[in-house]
Amino acid sequence: EIRNPLSSISLNLELLEDEIPSEAPEARALMKAIQAEIDRLTQLTEYYLSFARSRSAKLEVVDIQSLVTDAIGFMRRDFERRKIQVDVTALEQPLYVSIDEAQFRQALFNLVRNGAEAMPEGGKLRIAILQTLPQFATIEIDDEGTGIDPELATRLFQPFVTNKPNGTGLGLVVTQQIVQSNGGTIDWMP
Repeated sequence: EIRNPLSSISLNLELLEDEIPSEAPEARALMKAIQAEIDRLTQLTEYYLSFARSRSAKLEVVDIQSLVTDAIGFMRRDFERRKIQVDVTALEQPLYVSIDEAQFRQALFNLVRNGAEAMPEGGKLRIAILQTLPQFATIEIDDEGTGIDPELATRLFQPFVTNKPNGTGLGLVVTQQIVQSNGGTIDWMP
């Protein structure tokens, strides 16, 4: 009920933008701001839907290193725009684990996006893939951001807890649900 009107507004905004002359920079800037808010509402809607209807994992055996590398490659342009250097440390051989690939990508995107947003001036984002047991992996994500208030850190995985001015407080909750439904655990370390 919310996504359909947002899609319609976005489409009509694109059509309207085609009608605005290039000599009207203020109008174009306003259009860009409106589109950013539509995108934010769309993302917020997706978070609420993910939180409300978490589906069970459809596990399949995949090489988690390839999955991480592909996902990071997909986000490469966003990292370049934000002046973020990404360093992925992986094993020399494939590491096969049983996970739901789509859910894992969503969880990884949430965590990596959080790391990138913690570095508004750019910086380094490190991702390490480690084999802890046969068919078990640990993925560590580390950023050079400002950090998290220790008081907030104890409540990070609770709904609606956020340190972002425009955050929903659902990203880490959804990520935790995904990780747990895939048989894993998630934790924050200072």
